[in-house]
Amino acid sequence: MEKIRFIIKDIEDDWPPVKYESMWGEKNGNSFKIKNAPFFLDNLAFDDIVEIKKLEDDLYNIEKVITPSNFSTIWLYINEDRDISTLLREIKNLKCGIEGGVIDNYYSINIPSKFVLDKLDKLLNSYVNQNKVIIDYPCIKGE
Repeated sequence: MEKIRFIIKDIEDDWPPVKYESMWGEKNGNSFKIKNAPFFLDNLAFDDIVEIKKLEDDLYNIEKVITPSNFSTIWLYINEDRDISTLLREIKNLKCGIEGGVIDNYYSINIPSKFVLDKLDKLLNSYVNQNKVIIDYPCIKGE
């Protein structure tokens, strides 16, 4: 497994706050199997196999998804610090992967199936209704 840096093409209003995203995966020629949930690249999820193109020494572009996985990705920003540990524990109990650390209170959630996504939506609805979280759905599968 290796980490590859990908260019982010769609930057609007200073979001995302980076020009590149590094992702773990398995490189095989011009393909790359993603092994983490992306933070800023749309339409990608864990275990997707993408076609890549080398741009510079350590920078790549994702050309297209060759083989989509069954995983989905959502991005979650938690507004209230006191809710973080409880909410993250509940998400993990649904067997979702959680990655953070790029921006405070911002997480990329790896969702293994549509069934789990439906359960996660029910869990997050009360947090959304109370303005405790902001959610973006960059890659939803199985609709």
